[in-house]
Amino acid sequence: MRNQQRFHSSVVLALALCAALGCQQSHGGRQAGSESHFLARCDADAECKALDPELSCQEGYCRSAPAEEPTEPAPAQPMESPPEEPAAPGTAQPVAGATAPEVPAVQPPLAAGCVSTGFPGDEFCLAQPSPEEGIQIHIGPSSYDDPAELTLWALAPGLEVEDCWSFHTPNATEFAYAAWESAARPGLHHAHQGMYAAEVADGQFEPCLDDFDDGSGQFLVATLPSAARTRIPRFVPAPENAGVARLVPAASPAQACLHHFNFTDVPLLRELWMNLYVPAQTPTEYERPLRAAGGMEWSLPPDSELRVTFACPIESSGRLLSLSGRTTASTLSLSARLRRGSSGDLVPLIQLIGWDAYDAFAFDSIRRNEPIREGASGAYTGMLQLEAGDTLEWDCHVFNQTGGTLTHDDHLDGAVCDLLGSTVGTDVLCMLP
Repeated sequence: MRNQQRFHSSVVLALALCAALGCQQSHGGRQAGSESHFLARCDADAECKALDPELSCQEGYCRSAPAEEPTEPAPAQPMESPPEEPAAPGTAQPVAGATAPEVPAVQPPLAAGCVSTGFPGDEFCLAQPSPEEGIQIHIGPSSYDDPAELTLWALAPGLEVEDCWSFHTPNATEFAYAAWESAARPGLHHAHQGMYAAEVADGQFEPCLDDFDDGSGQFLVATLPSAARTRIPRFVPAPENAGVARLVPAASPAQACLHHFNFTDVPLLRELWMNLYVPAQTPTEYERPLRAAGGMEWSLPPDSELRVTFACPIESSGRLLSLSGRTTASTLSLSARLRRGSSGDLVPLIQLIGWDAYDAFAFDSIRRNEPIREGASGAYTGMLQLEAGDTLEWDCHVFNQTGGTLTHDDHLDGAVCDLLGSTVGTDVLCMLP
């Protein structure tokens, strides 16, 4: 497994950032600023314009508008929301030769306990819930007045970072939650969070732990909610899940796998907030993590390709609550289905096209998922009962376009095609060669 190096630079001056790192150099050898690379998830145009004024929200992703034939100028249209790119703090200035972003005349109101830092995205800060309401997981600077902290979390223009932040959950005793919400500053592509059966350093970037037991004893115990867009409103459980909760052990060792990029011409601050809320009623059952890994023993040479089908048996009855894929840039597609043991019928579950489809699809009575269509990511909609004798199957298409050999051990860049999710009533755990 590769140890991703964390990004270091000065945030005192954007000019110093570029002089030290070169604004054309990207973390891990990859460069932001090309739509053909990483696309940010979105729900509205304002989220995209916080990254780049030329981007808009199209089919759930921030994209640039396609080239059009010249036409007469259209009347000026009002912006959907105030620009989200105030200048960096202190004496920071935009990169030489770049156009300075306009600062809105009226700043959006900040939530209680949030402060104005001058970095883009202050308005996304979430207020911390009261102890009776829940807990907050904060990933980002511990102080906005400490230059070392700002240096640790700043991302210079044109750069991309993918690494893992270790921490302990803030609850002193065992905590149960049922609803949650999250918010992040502009630049977030995704943040996966999990609790592990291994001790971690508190508040440090460390090598990313594996989600599956490879013999090191560092495997995933349970997931925390993931964030794949700037704002995810409060998640409210469906009626049939009113008695279902998730457990967070006291001060649980955890990691957040973070992927950020900066399409703007000013430094961005990597930061997110996630609130976990206590259940409205006493829980009657608890979610169980679903983990299904395929290709644990893969060794894929350069320019080679694999199409493989995996199968994981369901040994007792229960219900499938959510499902998502864990993939990398080498994963061209992943599709999963449920094979009914009683009839042999197939129920399509999810289809992921491209490696950056990070949503965890929920299967309940109130949420509607994008339907599964040819060439597009999507999922089943509705409740899904599991029965003993059923089989979870998934197809994986992996192509090694790198110059080295790919293995499953490197879950950031390797040959990976896994399923993660949650159930009630039954455990689903498979690690297949």
